[in-house]
Amino acid sequence: MEDRILHKDLSFKIVGLAMQAHRELGPGFLEKVYENALMILFDENGISSQAQLPITVHFHGKTVGDYIADILVENSIIVELKAQDRILQLHKAQTLNYSEQPVFVWRCY
Repeated sequence: MEDRILHKDLSFKIVGLAMQAHRELGPGFLEKVYENALMILFDENGISSQAQLPITVHFHGKTVGDYIADILVENSIIVELKAQDRILQLHKAQTLNYSEQPVFVWRCY
């Protein structure tokens, strides 16, 4: 499984910081609160990130809409935040369609 993790070091840093934000804030906040906390932690740790980044979706070579990524980290990994008690297959399927970039879904509840 670990061999299939793209950008392994960065992925582990993101997971660690997400866990830190959740541990310090606790459960029950909206996704935006966790997003803001993660942005602070990324900044404090020298990790470049952009919040609410629009990504254009193409179909048959034409633009069909935009998706707003919660956070793009180091221009490599999209972090999709979910304030849910569990991640459904629908959430996973959604993220696979957003981009060719690796997507990390963080469940914050």
